[in-house]
Amino acid sequence: MRVEVDDQACAAFGNCVLIAPDVFELDETRQVSTVVVPDPAGTLAATAEAAARECPMNAITITRDA
Repeated sequence: MRVEVDDQACAAFGNCVLIAPDVFELDETRQVSTVVVPDPAGTLAATAEAAARECPMNAITITRDA
């Protein structure tokens, strides 16, 4: 799986950081969330998926490996 944040869509609500702090962090300078672990596995993958579902701006994209 691959996780990405669209920094044009992100409004820095920080839900992703609260749900998956090991996968996302808030870049306070740019006022967007960023991905710390772009290829999470195991429980990190599950929390990244939960964060994507809870993003109010739908700024998180998860691409599954083929």
